[in-house]
Amino acid sequence: MTVKLIRNEKLANGLTLELLDLSRPLAGDRWAVAVVARVAVPVTAESAGAAADNWTEVRDLLGPEVVYEKKMARHFVDGAEKDAQVAAMVASFCEQALPYIARPLFVLRFIGQRYREALAKRGWYPEENTSGETSPTTPESAR
Repeated sequence: MTVKLIRNEKLANGLTLELLDLSRPLAGDRWAVAVVARVAVPVTAESAGAAADNWTEVRDLLGPEVVYEKKMARHFVDGAEKDAQVAAMVASFCEQALPYIARPLFVLRFIGQRYREALAKRGWYPEENTSGETSPTTPESAR
């Protein structure tokens, strides 16, 4: 699969938007048209927002950056309409989502959302048992 950079743009809030064309031929003159928008959001004390007191914990859980990614796809598009579909997807994204992503509050809200999601996922798994003992496989309520 070939990846073609459509546009690379610096946003008002300091982030960089990449628009990529991941379209590929299917059969004959038919295409699977795909456009991906990516924005890398760095995890810093400022972007941690309300959790700024423990922003290193946020960074340890999420990593040095979190990537916002929006994929738009259409399948079985006529080859003659491929470029028009790509242009329409880019225009739609720029009209609807780009104003929100370029806002200064986007960074705080996005990092906060991903941090809450990571905390919730971390709660799904039992903590590691460092004492060497094996923990019971059935919960207390099931006994």
